[in-house]
Amino acid sequence: MATAQLRLVQDAPIPKPGASSDPVRQVFEHWVFVMGKSPSRCKLDTARRSALAAALTLHDVETLMLAVEGMAASAWCAAHREFDLAHLVAKSALIEKYADEGEAARLRAQQEEAASLQSAQSQLAAQEPADPVAAAAARDRYRALLARMRNV
Repeated sequence: MATAQLRLVQDAPIPKPGASSDPVRQVFEHWVFVMGKSPSRCKLDTARRSALAAALTLHDVETLMLAVEGMAASAWCAAHREFDLAHLVAKSALIEKYADEGEAARLRAQQEEAASLQSAQSQLAAQEPADPVAAAAARDRYRALLARMRNV
């Protein structure tokens, strides 16, 4: 039989990316999702929280999320296995560099998604309302695109 504390941890729902109102947690959850880390094993510890809080005094949440995506798409980070969140937000120069790469990754993903949508629209006669499963699939495709970009 599991202890009460273990049951609480086991029963806790896995948060969706961006579901929190805490900006530190939003960036952390985005990093966990984009990097494909296990939400149950990867924790927002004191070091990560303080590094993110410091970065958020200079940069907004969107810029940090772009930087996370840029890091995910980076072949250099893949080659050096340098994907730690605290490393990314340690210097403004890194945040700015990877935010630029994140914008490029988003643009590429939008172009690929537009091409895919155009193909799907030609196959479908009727437009269907937004589907949460399709939205989740689009997020997964974006994460896969970032992984492909870093393996180039």
